[in-house]
Order: sequence, then C-alpha cells, then structure tokens
Amino acid sequence: MICERIEECLSKEEESSTIVFKDNSKGASKSEYRIINKDRKKYKRIDFENCVYNDAVKKKCDFGLWIKEESICYIELKGSDVKSGISQLLLTLKDTEECFRGLEKKARLIVTEFSKPRLIKKRPEYVDLMKLTNSNFLIKEKLEERI
Repeated sequence: MICERIEECLSKEEESSTIVFKDNSKGASKSEYRIINKDRKKYKRIDFENCVYNDAVKKKCDFGLWIKEESICYIELKGSDVKSGISQLLLTLKDTEECFRGLEKKARLIVTEFSKPRLIKKRPEYVDLMKLTNSNFLIKEKLEERI
C-alpha cells in the first residue's frame, strides 16, 4: 500500500544539473539541501510529508530523491530540533524499506542550528538510522554534495 502511494506522489523524471530541496511554506525552516548532478543522472522527487503521508498522525521526513536502480535519499529539513528530525527520517525509512529494496539508502538531516553533535550520536534512533543506511547519514547546517 505505501509503495502505491509513493508511485502516485513521484515527480516527473528530471535530469537537471542542480537539484534543490527547500520548504517554501510559511513559517518553515530556512534549511536547504543542494545536490550537484554533474552527470545529469535521471531522478524523481518524492514529497513524503505533503503527499505520501499527508494524513499521517506521526510526522515523516519531508522529501525523497530516487535515482532508479541506484539509490534513495531521505531528506528532512529542520530548524534546530535534531531529535525530531532523526525520528522522522527513521520512521519513513522503516515504513518504506520494502519499496526500495536493493537500493543504496541515504539520509540527510539539514538543520539551521546544531549545537550538541556528540550527545545526539548516543541516541538509539541515531544508531538505528546509521545501521539502516550503512552509515550514510549526515546532519549538516548547510549541505551541497555531488551525485
């Protein structure tokens, strides 16, 4: 069922050289995640929060970036609530694991403020997320990376 919802919420296939994720809604954090797609790989965006889980009681992560037959990147844009962001990423990843079987899994938590990185790494949710993504989880205040 969740895989069907994801299919309904996929964007059209894109291949632009710069991919930007930001929440433009009123009162949203100013976090932004920028990806440089030099090789112009084909990808699709997934709006988890406003489409896949638009009626969910528990919050899930904001977006996904799906590179077919390669990887899925779960993206959460936050202000400073790192604990909540980790929980949202973990819930979404666990809930959609079947839909992206065999793909590399990444998680990105982009925050406007991150003051206690050592403490967060001791939380069970952080450890679980690191396991599920084979340590491909980043918490950054600003992030621009290449795919």
